Amino acid sequence: MKRCFTALLLLVTLMLSGCSYLNVSHLDRRPWLTDTPQTISMKFWRFEFHNMPLKQGVGLQGTAYPNTELFPEWARYYDQLSFTVYLSESSGDVIASSQVDILPREMTGERAIPFEFRLDPEQTHTSLYVSFGYRMVLAETPWRPEKQQEGRIHLAHEGALTR
Repeated sequence: MKRCFTALLLLVTLMLSGCSYLNVSHLDRRPWLTDTPQTISMKFWRFEFHNMPLKQGVGLQGTAYPNTELFPEWARYYDQLSFTVYLSESSGDVIASSQVDILPREMTGERAIPFEFRLDPEQTHTSLYVSFGYRMVLAETPWRPEKQQEGRIHLAHEGALTR
């Protein structure tokens, strides 16, 4: 009986995952414009970028600027940081995405973080839109593999929703 239940649960999970998709209709989006500088502002980050066609797929290059005025006063380190770019249709349904992980670092010196993405969407005949997401863990102290995390941390995330 337990095996039957496990098999049934696995089957239902597979069926539901086949029906899910990512959507960014709740995020700020910009139309895909080749070689035209654009900006998207989010709560904790501002992305300045331009799109470019590639021999295979499309590219996106730019710089992310943190909105540190909203960061906790005690935050000193990016413990985890990743940026995601989404290409979507006009409805917000994601047709391609790519993520880049930024190495942990202290939040001093140059605040801007450059990025590059390469995407290979299956659909290019439709109007495309660009949006961004991020996942960020701010820390009071640097993470060390030999010790448990000390100090405060703050998690911030904006990204696509699964529907």
